[in-house]
Amino acid sequence: MSDTERDGDQRLRDDFLDRLAHELRNPLAPIQSSVDILRHAGGSESTRERALAIIEHQLSHLVRLIAELTHVSQVTRGTVELERAPVEVRALVREAVDRALSRPANHSPGEPHEIEVELADAPLVVQADRERLEHVMASLLRNAMKFSPAGSRIHVAVDREGQHARIAVRDEGVGIAADKLEEIFGLFRQVDADAGGLGVGLTLARSIVELHGGTLVAQSEGAGLGSEFVLRLPLSTPADTLAAPEVRPGAAVADTRIVVVDDNRDAAESLYMLLTTLGANVRVVYDGNAALEAVQAFRPEIVLLDIGMPGMDGYEVARKLHERPDRQDILLVALTGWAQPQDVERAKAAGFDLHLTKPVTSAQLMQLLADYAARQ
Repeated sequence: MSDTERDGDQRLRDDFLDRLAHELRNPLAPIQSSVDILRHAGGSESTRERALAIIEHQLSHLVRLIAELTHVSQVTRGTVELERAPVEVRALVREAVDRALSRPANHSPGEPHEIEVELADAPLVVQADRERLEHVMASLLRNAMKFSPAGSRIHVAVDREGQHARIAVRDEGVGIAADKLEEIFGLFRQVDADAGGLGVGLTLARSIVELHGGTLVAQSEGAGLGSEFVLRLPLSTPADTLAAPEVRPGAAVADTRIVVVDDNRDAAESLYMLLTTLGANVRVVYDGNAALEAVQAFRPEIVLLDIGMPGMDGYEVARKLHERPDRQDILLVALTGWAQPQDVERAKAAGFDLHLTKPVTSAQLMQLLADYAARQ
C-alpha cells in the first residue's frame, strides 16, 4: 500500500470516528432532556407521554447504529451467517414501508414524504434471512428520505423479472453523479458528507443482498435528478413454502417464573419492571452465586442470565446449572451485549438454550414467553 493510499484510509477512519461520536451524541441529547422532563412531577400527562415517545424513538436510533456497527464487523471479518427461510417479498416490502411511514421525520422539517407502493399481482417467494432483508429495505427507504426534500414522492415497485424478484426504490432527491454510482457503496462513503449517518448503510445493504445471491445497483440521471436503487433476489423453487406464522403471547404467559441475573442493577431492575408488566413472576439477583441459590429456592421456568459478570460469569453459571438434576425443566437464556456468531456458539456450548442480544425489546420478551408457553 502506498503512502497516499495509507493516508486516505487514515482520513476515512478518522472521519468515521468523528461521525460516530456525532451520531451518538445526537440521540443522547433529547434522551437527556426527556429524562429531565420526567423527573419533574409538575409536567402534564401529555408532556410525559411526549417525553416517553422521544426516548423510545431515540433509543431505536441508537439500537440501529449499534446494529450497523455489528453488521460492519461481521461483513469485514466474513462471519455473516444467514438464517434462511421462505420470505414473501411483497409482504416484507409493505411492512417496511408501513414502518417507515409511522416514524417521525428524522432529516427534513415540514411536510412528510409520500411513499407510493406498486406490488406484483402474484406472490414472490425467496429463500432469505428475513431480519437482514428488513435491514436492507429500511436502509434504502431511510436513504431515499434523507436525500429527498420534505413532501416529495418516493416510489417503491416490486415485480418479477425472469427468475428474480425485483425491488426498486426511486426518489426525487439530490441525485448521484455518474462517477459516484459505485463509490457510494464503499465502506464509510457518503453521497453528501453533511447529510449525517455513519456511511455504512449502503455497504451493508449490498453485502447482505450479495450473500443472498442477488444484486443491488444505483441509478441516477445526475445531480438534482433523483436516484433509484434496484435490488434483485433469486426466486425460490416451486417446492418452497412460506414459513409458519409467529406464535403470539396469550394468557398462558401469566405467572411464568423467571429469574433475572445481571450485575448491572439498572438493567436488572428495568427488566424486572418490564417482565412483571407482562404478567411474569420475577426474581432479580446480581451475581453468579446468588443466581444458583435463586434457582434452587425459586425453581424458575426461565432464567435470563447476563454473561459478563465479575467473579462467576454467565458461562460458568450455565455450566453449573447444567450439572444439576433439576436443570432440565429450565429455559436458560443468555442476555448479553456480545453478539458475534462465535459468541452465540460459545453460549450454546456452555449450555444456554437461547441467545438474546441487548437491548431486548418488549416484543422479543413477549415472543419468548409465548414460545415457551406453546411448548408446555
